[in-house]
Amino acid sequence: MWVDRKLNKYKYPYVLVDVVYIKVRENTRVVSKANHIAIGINEKGNREILGFDISEGK
Repeated sequence: MWVDRKLNKYKYPYVLVDVVYIKVRENTRVVSKANHIAIGINEKGNREILGFDISEGK
């Protein structure tokens, strides 16, 4: 699974981190959630998702 992979195969000279707020339905309510995502650009110029997390929004 990609979550268990080691990140030392390539060097990542650039790492981009961003948050996107999304609306999701929980039970009968619509609530805001924060989707954190980290994208690395390796030495070959390829972009890879390094990780993401969904947490409570503000």
